[in-house]
Amino acid sequence: MAAVSEGWKDLGAVDALKSREVQPIDLDGRPVALIYNDEVFSALAGRCVHAGGPLGEGLLKGDYLVCPWHGWHFHCRTGEGRPGYGVAVPRYETKVEGGGSGSGPRPPPRRSGNRLTQPTRSRGRSSADRDRPASSGSPRPS
Repeated sequence: MAAVSEGWKDLGAVDALKSREVQPIDLDGRPVALIYNDEVFSALAGRCVHAGGPLGEGLLKGDYLVCPWHGWHFHCRTGEGRPGYGVAVPRYETKVEGGGSGSGPRPPPRRSGNRLTQPTRSRGRSSADRDRPASSGSPRPS
């Protein structure tokens, strides 16, 4: 097996990883959805921002990874939700080293400076606040 570049994790043999379009990967205790689409690997955070669904168990629909729990869509390369939804899941960089020597794509740790590595924050109240009934006698925050 080839040496792994510093900051990257060996995920396994490329040919084996190519056998599935979407698969769950454990990255040092963090779930990651590894995607192989159009001859390119990509990796997104393994939990949906909506309700924590396992994205590594989702399916591809065109260029979008679909959460198996509630059908939320995230672009398989960028992690961004469908246009108009204003959500995203973190993405990881991937690379292939050593061709067929058993090296695989390696997501590095998240980088806080890249806007696609952090979920998009919604403006206004959270969904939990919107779903909570207003207490009687007090106005509901806007």
